[in-house]
Amino acid sequence: MNTPYYGEIIALIVAFSWTATALFAETASKRLGSLPLNLIRMVLSWAFLSIMLWIATGTPYPMHASSKSWFWLALSGLVGPSLVCRSRSWRCNTPRPASPPR
Repeated sequence: MNTPYYGEIIALIVAFSWTATALFAETASKRLGSLPLNLIRMVLSWAFLSIMLWIATGTPYPMHASSKSWFWLALSGLVGPSLVCRSRSWRCNTPRPASPPR
C-alpha cells in the first residue's frame, strides 16, 4: 500500500484505541470491580484467540507452535494478574489527568 502518511494514520488509530481502552476499563472497573473485569477480559481474549486460530489454521489450539512460542505465551499469561493492580489503580487514579474533577 503506497498511501501517504500510512504509518502516521495507523499510529493515530492505535493512540485513539489505547485511550478508549483505558477509559472503558476505568468505567468497567468502577462498575464491576477489578477482579471480575479481568476474568471477563481474559475469557474473551482466550475466545477471540481461539476463533482466530480456528479461522487461520483450522484448529482452535496452536498445535504447530514451537516451545519458544509456548514459553512466551505462558509468560504473557503470568503477566495477567498484574493487570488486576492496574485496574485497581484506575479506580483511584483515573486515566483522565487533564479533565476537571466531577
